[in-house]
Amino acid sequence: MTPLPSVTDQLRHRSMTAPLLLAVVVLLLGSHSALTASGLSWANDEPAHLGYVGALARGELPTVDSPIDTASVGEPTDGIRGRTAAHDDIWTANHAPLFHALFVPLWWAGTSQETLVDALRLVNVAGFAAWLVNVAGFAAWLVLVALIAGTLLPARPLVPGLAAAAALTPSLLVRSSYAMNDGLSAAAGLLVVLLTLRMIRGRASPALLLAAAAAGTVAAGTRATGVLVVAVCALGLAAVGLRRSGPRGALAGLAVVGGVPAVLTGWFYLRNLSLYGDVTGQDALLTKFGRTPPGGLAGVWNDTFLDGAVLTAILPTTALVLGTTLLLADRLRGGIARPVDGAWLVVGGLTLLVGINVVRFLSTGGWFHDRYLMPMMPGLASVAAVGIIGLRRTPGAERAAAVAGTALLMMWCLGLWWSAVGVPDLTDADGPPVIATLLPGVVASALGIAVVRATWQVGTRAIASDPVASAGQLSAEPSA
Repeated sequence: MTPLPSVTDQLRHRSMTAPLLLAVVVLLLGSHSALTASGLSWANDEPAHLGYVGALARGELPTVDSPIDTASVGEPTDGIRGRTAAHDDIWTANHAPLFHALFVPLWWAGTSQETLVDALRLVNVAGFAAWLVNVAGFAAWLVLVALIAGTLLPARPLVPGLAAAAALTPSLLVRSSYAMNDGLSAAAGLLVVLLTLRMIRGRASPALLLAAAAAGTVAAGTRATGVLVVAVCALGLAAVGLRRSGPRGALAGLAVVGGVPAVLTGWFYLRNLSLYGDVTGQDALLTKFGRTPPGGLAGVWNDTFLDGAVLTAILPTTALVLGTTLLLADRLRGGIARPVDGAWLVVGGLTLLVGINVVRFLSTGGWFHDRYLMPMMPGLASVAAVGIIGLRRTPGAERAAAVAGTALLMMWCLGLWWSAVGVPDLTDADGPPVIATLLPGVVASALGIAVVRATWQVGTRAIASDPVASAGQLSAEPSA
């Protein structure tokens, strides 16, 4: 068995240059959007999340019916249609409290309305820190998407950069700028997935098991989707452990990766079950907001934000469809009974289960947000990358396709960002400083060009290298 490179070695590899540059784009434009917003976003749950922090600071673990203290949080200002009295409550209280508990000390220390933070963006230091954690989480999530894609397809050095470019849709870029728990949860969940794949492809050492358990606790302690991620990874490790070492090996994965998060966070989901009748509180929220099942696909399209998400993700979605077609055709040519790698089974299983959960949510009246797809993105983006560069092509053809695909994705993502932000009015004396509006976009555009250049360099290196040696740079023989 070829030893796996360390995560540090993976990060240093040339194939990760483009994803790291894209993470900087997230940090830059997420920061810009957050600091230039006019107020709290009702549509992105900011008032409820900050109300949750305030409730914990008062010594109260809120329910979905606990009122938001608008005196300290402030009123949402984005004018979303259909706001009702239910939106004056902490509707995010069905989420486990780990994310919100992080900011309680800052809430105690910085609730003064005279702070610099209040003048810039949010009501206090706690809210500002919540935004910082979210934007950092989105950036880390994007890097983890690339690392997982590189682990799934180690002999395709162009895949990590393409996967990251496909994952970074314009709407997800904007979502990074809000004070909400998605970034932390998604990053922690994908860290569990990455560590699980490393144990499937390599060995399940105690250090990796404990690291996966810690990341799983953060994921499950932040959003309910983290519970699903932990369950899939624990079951995948148990299956591999059973094959390698028998029942003892299976028990190790279940007890550590699944058991530790269950013990530390399970009490909250049992509380949800007691309060709302289900472990996520989802049905109670649908009732609270008067949501009803839509009438078929047309109803789902009209009652959610699905149309906007599809528009902003049309290019990676097209690549995903093409990649799926290529992979299915390849599998049929090789024989449908050909063994499937355990790493792909874990990622594929997670993608399928999260997708089913999203579809169920929409079918019962919930609204679609593309951030719900973040746990699925390693699988989706990896297949989309295959759709761009194809299967069994020459290194030169792969480089050409990868450069063209990356350039198109960058122009689409940053172009939509520019169209949403707009060029500032140079004659408006009361508007924000022109440099504060233009500089982040100009730098991000330069980084987009650098991403395309990095893709070219990776492809050129693959052409110059011996094909066999090039395929082995980041590869390992699957062991399950």
